[in-house]
Amino acid sequence: MKKCISILAFFIVIFFSCGRNDSKIEYEHFLNSRISFPFRKMYNEKQMCEFKNNVWLVSIYDEYDCQDCVMKKIGLESIEMISRSYSVDFIYIFREKNAVKIYNRVIDAGVNGAIFVDTCNAFMKANPKFPSNKLFHTFVVNNEGKVLMVGNPFQNEKMETLFKKVIAREKKRKSNTSCKL
Repeated sequence: MKKCISILAFFIVIFFSCGRNDSKIEYEHFLNSRISFPFRKMYNEKQMCEFKNNVWLVSIYDEYDCQDCVMKKIGLESIEMISRSYSVDFIYIFREKNAVKIYNRVIDAGVNGAIFVDTCNAFMKANPKFPSNKLFHTFVVNNEGKVLMVGNPFQNEKMETLFKKVIAREKKRKSNTSCKL
């Protein structure tokens, strides 16, 4: 009996450690990858947004996510963004078939940022290898689509510190490349 339990425990450890490696590999692959943004194929109330900054914080939500929870979360993030005045553009992409429903909720939540509603799954078609793991659905990219950071800077102080470093590093890189032109 003890031998069976030991064997079972061994396989459980192997099973769970393999999952962690897969997530780590997926994370490393996603970080530094390039993301395409088919903005013209997604619904935007303003028809087209102009982005002022070289760094974007992107959050993607599915129609299956709790909409009230999402709106509360991004409403609070908007308050954080305004109070701390980061030099980034905030982009929210909702994978949802009903654009009017999303826009009504966004207005009620007082969300600040560019809102796109992907009614025809254009984002996933443009990025077929985009991770399904929700932990990767908030990320930082530069205006060339390169993923610079994975995760939400509003989760904790360490993430916010990393976020600030990423922004500073990208600004420095942009200023160095603009001087060379």
